[in-house]
Amino acid sequence: MAESGSLKNKIYNAVLSDILQGNYNQDTIIREKRLIEKYEVSKSPVRDALIELCNEGILRSIPRYGYELVRITEMDIKNIIEYRVILESQCVRTAVKKMLDTDIDELEMYTRQNCTAADEVDIWKHWNNNIRFHLRLNSYAQNRYIYDKLKDSMNILTRAYAQFHWNRWHKTEFSMGIEEHLKIIKSIRERDEEQAVLQLQEDIGLFSEILTF
Repeated sequence: MAESGSLKNKIYNAVLSDILQGNYNQDTIIREKRLIEKYEVSKSPVRDALIELCNEGILRSIPRYGYELVRITEMDIKNIIEYRVILESQCVRTAVKKMLDTDIDELEMYTRQNCTAADEVDIWKHWNNNIRFHLRLNSYAQNRYIYDKLKDSMNILTRAYAQFHWNRWHKTEFSMGIEEHLKIIKSIRERDEEQAVLQLQEDIGLFSEILTF
């Protein structure tokens, strides 16, 4: 049973990775038989992995035919970004009140060590750095439900950007620092709630513009 679960997770991660890498486009039909052959496993873990991807709204089952990617629209992206602005702004307000000076030091150290790239790298690495910073920042609001919802939103945006921009992104390198994130941290350190919220919103907007140009 444990082995079956492990295989399911392996196939789930492999299929999701292929989606994010652009190996499946919107017209691709993913078939169980093909995955069984590719991963040399039985039908059960493949089907379980595909069911989980369907439950998460990533794939849609077409009975007796296969599975297709759920298309994410530009309006979906716009709505999720607006949702992030509302959600994260409130989290920053809470964090400004709750964070100790040692927490702020820890956030700054984490950001410098884990959310920056030394040289020009592809946009995916910057996007992943950006996700790490925002999730870490929101963790100080100490609300697990909100944290999970933000993580879900980031995951949907990752798939959305892969859907719209993979062909362009993986050929483009960016040099992007962490200055905007450090500005937010500085405002939190100064207990300037309004400035921290303003800089957070500008940061979300800045990355959104880069991702959707």
